[in-house]
Amino acid sequence: MRQEHYDSIKGMLDRWAECMSVGGAVGEGARRECLGAPDARIHSIEDIEVEVDKLIVRAVDSAVWELPVLQRTAVLSHYGLNTFNAWRADFEVVFDLAIESLFSLLKSRIAC
Repeated sequence: MRQEHYDSIKGMLDRWAECMSVGGAVGEGARRECLGAPDARIHSIEDIEVEVDKLIVRAVDSAVWELPVLQRTAVLSHYGLNTFNAWRADFEVVFDLAIESLFSLLKSRIAC
């Protein structure tokens, strides 16, 4: 995998982890700015960016849950989202494998 693809997937995972660590509607992909919005219409470029962020977070979340369980656990552990630490694996290596798997899953869903 090329470094630019690795960096792209890593950036999407970073954004996903940020949303997931907050929980609630934000954890489902909604940014804080849009939670109290009076309506769903798009009024500005910023609103479009918020909608794109939500789509990316949802796509990444779906792809993470499609990973094999060891790779998914490595991703969750990498971002501190896994509280069940019973696995005995080299998660650094497994995390890199998970990035490659996520690239394969996401390249057809969103631009990587």
